[in-house]
Amino acid sequence: MQTEQSASFSIVVPCYRSGPWIEELVERIDRATGDLKGRRELILVDDASPDDETWPALHAVAMRHDWVRAVGLHFNVGQFRATLAGMARAEGDWVITLDDDMQTPPEELPKLIDAVAAHPQMDAIIGAYPTKHHSRMRNVGTRFVSWLYQKLFGQARDFQTTSFRILRRSLVEVLCAHQTRRPQIGALILQTTAPGRRMNVAVEHRPRSGGESGYSWPALVNLALDNVFQSSVAPLRAVSVLGVSVAAASFVLSVYYFFRWVFGYIEQPGFTTLVLLQTFVAGMVLLSIGVVGEYVQRVVTEVTGQPHHRVRSEVPSAPFDAASGGPDGETRPRLLVLAASQLQVPLVRTAVEMGLEVLAADNVPSNPAHAFAHQSLDISTRDPEALIEAARELGIGAVVTAASDIAVPSAAAISDALGLPGSPGTAARVFTDKGTFRAFQRRSGLRHPGHVIGGEADLLAAAARQQLDGAVVVKPVDRSGSRGIRMLAAVGSDELPGAIAEALQQSFAGRAIVEAMMPGAEHGGDGVVSAGVLRHFFLTRKRACGPAVRGHVFPADVSPELAARIHGEVQAHISAVGFEAGIVDVDLRVDSDGMPAVIEMSPRIGGNGIPALILHATGFDLHRYAIEVALGRTPSARPGSPDEVVAVHTLGSLVDGVLTRLPTLSELRAEIPELVSVEFDVAVGDAIRQFADSSDQLGRALTEGGDAERLALRLDEAVSRCVAS
Repeated sequence: MQTEQSASFSIVVPCYRSGPWIEELVERIDRATGDLKGRRELILVDDASPDDETWPALHAVAMRHDWVRAVGLHFNVGQFRATLAGMARAEGDWVITLDDDMQTPPEELPKLIDAVAAHPQMDAIIGAYPTKHHSRMRNVGTRFVSWLYQKLFGQARDFQTTSFRILRRSLVEVLCAHQTRRPQIGALILQTTAPGRRMNVAVEHRPRSGGESGYSWPALVNLALDNVFQSSVAPLRAVSVLGVSVAAASFVLSVYYFFRWVFGYIEQPGFTTLVLLQTFVAGMVLLSIGVVGEYVQRVVTEVTGQPHHRVRSEVPSAPFDAASGGPDGETRPRLLVLAASQLQVPLVRTAVEMGLEVLAADNVPSNPAHAFAHQSLDISTRDPEALIEAARELGIGAVVTAASDIAVPSAAAISDALGLPGSPGTAARVFTDKGTFRAFQRRSGLRHPGHVIGGEADLLAAAARQQLDGAVVVKPVDRSGSRGIRMLAAVGSDELPGAIAEALQQSFAGRAIVEAMMPGAEHGGDGVVSAGVLRHFFLTRKRACGPAVRGHVFPADVSPELAARIHGEVQAHISAVGFEAGIVDVDLRVDSDGMPAVIEMSPRIGGNGIPALILHATGFDLHRYAIEVALGRTPSARPGSPDEVVAVHTLGSLVDGVLTRLPTLSELRAEIPELVSVEFDVAVGDAIRQFADSSDQLGRALTEGGDAERLALRLDEAVSRCVAS
């Protein structure tokens, strides 16, 4: 390819039901344009495909390639408006449009790019097909449109307008300025370019290899009508001319019959009067139509319709020449995400969608969030010194984590060492060690369970039996989730030493805590803190199976008075520790007297699907808020109110075995209409255990409406049918 070295290129591909072959399309485009690395971007626009494959495929490929951007539209707008949606986001000096069906092979892209270098004066270079492999009906429609363009816009007989084209950026801006509801890009190009500024280049056209064309015969008829009525005012002008012409003919006819009456050629009384009146009225009506037609055609020309697209979600690409920061020389903020498990995938995705350069730090290379980050660091989240050194070398501008207490102290250490905003500060040390947290609660006069802490199983068991009564919970002091946690019905149980030994083994520091089981209903939720004030608290009813969380239901069915007491208790913890801004994840219990007690608290986003639950129910994005705070910004916090009860469920199997298949969303919805979304953390062929703790979870599902307990059981039953025991 011969290109101007400073020129950049954007390739826009509207996509509809094309998920199965998107990977192949991107690979072929990559090979065809490999010489343009640093000066290219690919924009894939999903035109609200009704299947379950297209957007996930676009999203996945965009997350893997920093030069690919995926744009998903809220509703179907058609090929031309979807193309304009991508063109509006293009940043290249030249914009190429290509269909997703690969009938025009991506290998033909260099022909357009070479033509730009050979003919730099051109504004539009359009691929022309010596032989077309469309259906006979489609070819007839194409010939009719070509004939219309010849008559309406003076298109040369041998000139073709196709969807495979390269356009100068200034022309793209002109096209995007047209806000008509049904734009015709070919017609707009003919209207806005001089004949000497556009040309054809012969390219290959192949038979369609997959899928079906979206152009049925009614669609082709509508396309032809759109080309007539949306791209030209010629029909209105014809009506206007007809009206004026008929009015003039009526006037001549009136004069003719008047003189025939004067000279006595008309003897029938009243005939002349009737003819004169009818021709006068008809002439005035048609003249008025002509005048109205002139006004209407100007209205069509001047007035814009609704926006031709609305973006639902977007995965941005890297800027051109990422080493220099893009076209304007500005570098994107670098965000370090600590941990890269499945629970961090939504956080990484959100950061990428915000246009940040994302680095994921985790010493487990197989963890899935690595695949969605721009760069991975093979560093343990419990190694703050190595993380600080890497963050300093890489110019990290913000650090954040989610669903991991282990990473919180390291996040605070990095922020403090580099002087970054959004540090959790003292809260990171206090909230993430259960022993330190209980001591903090005791000093601050906050409600908390009785407890004992130690590092030797027999001594700790003896102290617990001496100081505590009734049911107890045994935990490692520095782990989150349900790892190493045991619930015992009585402190005198023979299982206590073994439970303590297990907790000590799971603890990084070799310390465990035995605490009295506080009676009452379990609740959870995440809070939004700004300037030290708990602005919003999303209180959930927790569903648990022993120490393992099986789901959350939002909103929790509590009285306004109890909600206020819970809010006050969480605020008291925030104020006592001096936490200024960010997200707090809270677990608490409410006793029979309606008094809440905070069991655990952490200055980070919660796990177990809580962010997705809150986003669906209220529209508030916990991930985005946490990232904004980490960047030193002051984001707004205006969540909405849920219309129905929304629940997130941790999926688990009812049996041991091997996973034989994964049920699809549509398959599950047919059985469970309340299902909103589902995601799996496992793959076909994995060994599956009957759910006992958080390590046995298979994924998460979101439901809206219905009874949460019943829906959870039906989900587990549906998943279990895919497990061969």
